[in-house]
Amino acid sequence: MHEVVFLNEERVFPKRFDECDGNTSIWYLDNGASNHMTGKRESFSNLEESIQGKVKFDDGSNVEIVGKGSITFIGKTGERRALRDIYYISSLKHNIISLGQATEMGCEVNMKEDLLMLKDPRGRLLVQVTRQSNRLYKTPMEVEYPKCLQIQETDVTWTWHARLGHVNFGVMKNMVDKEMVVGMPQVKHEKDECSTCLVGKQTRKYFPPKSKYRASHTLELVHGDLCGLISPSTPANNRYTSHRTVYTVLLKAMKIPNQLWVEAVRHSTHLINRIATKALENKTPYEGLYVKKPNIEHLRIFGCVAFVKINGPHLKKMDDRSRMVINLGTEPGSKAYKHYDPVAKKIVVSRDVIFDEKKSWDWSTLSATVDEEPGSFKLPHIDVTEEGDGDEHQDPQHHEEQNNNKEEEVVDAGEQEQVAENNDAIMKKKKL
Repeated sequence: MHEVVFLNEERVFPKRFDECDGNTSIWYLDNGASNHMTGKRESFSNLEESIQGKVKFDDGSNVEIVGKGSITFIGKTGERRALRDIYYISSLKHNIISLGQATEMGCEVNMKEDLLMLKDPRGRLLVQVTRQSNRLYKTPMEVEYPKCLQIQETDVTWTWHARLGHVNFGVMKNMVDKEMVVGMPQVKHEKDECSTCLVGKQTRKYFPPKSKYRASHTLELVHGDLCGLISPSTPANNRYTSHRTVYTVLLKAMKIPNQLWVEAVRHSTHLINRIATKALENKTPYEGLYVKKPNIEHLRIFGCVAFVKINGPHLKKMDDRSRMVINLGTEPGSKAYKHYDPVAKKIVVSRDVIFDEKKSWDWSTLSATVDEEPGSFKLPHIDVTEEGDGDEHQDPQHHEEQNNNKEEEVVDAGEQEQVAENNDAIMKKKKL
């Protein structure tokens, strides 16, 4: 579906911007322009080409609008900042930033003597420009050019689709467009099917509310019941299966064993409270309860491989500084992440972690650790290790040895009692 827009930029004078000497990195900060505009297609980090229309300038010219999107700029410190809602006008030879549109996004514009300073909503300096002799404010700005626009957009969209528990793409886009959450980038509405979604939550086809064909006379169309009643308890018509669907998909996406379903339920609850719902208009359950928008920048794909820093007091020079674990989401009540170490059978809580969201754990290497009883792990001891707790490589067999020693002591005591009873019986026989 195409969106058609018509812009009236009668306070913009394109001929005044002809002094850039062919330098396409020059951007003009204009308080007369109502919208951000550029003629460089390659600068966009994402572009919606379905948005089209025309814009009218002061000289009476009408030029075509062929898209709208975002451009990522690189600051002097290397920090990336994205500028949204920039119109792509292919015939425009210059780059224009509308100061009016910037203030609508919460930015602050300060003009003193010959300086213009543009600050973000947090008060951090974005651009400082000196006024030119022709009373224009222009400055070179470095743009981060994507290596492949389509690949970058797709990768970001699918990554957040997995982080949010494989939520619908339309819901994701709506959350960003209506600013229902903080920390989530722009995403596309993907049309490709997600194999994990099909495995975890594929539904039956709905029956049409109205038949395409109606019989015109008696007995022309006869219906017969050959299978009996059809059970309605399917995901297609059960509105209460959404929670179960989310944690089921979380387990199947990274091939996590069902034994960790409790962690999947906990993390799915964390996600559902931060995802848009039909019960609240343009709000998440989190905002409905706490009256503030949730920040979901911390989210990582459930079940992906992570590398946790080893914080031990007796590490040698050649010892590993990191170990591979499985991400189980965030730890409630802290800013740390919760992980599971399948080798040591430990729950690890740590902030010092690096994620590999495209990799899952190879469970085939741990076939010997699975208990004989189906659907259960053989976990003789589960240790919860937090950041800074001594040696995190404590051998779990140490606890088994202690338990075995206790059992041996009990057996020895039982044997001694049995021997004492036998001696008493022998002494009684001798007296008789």
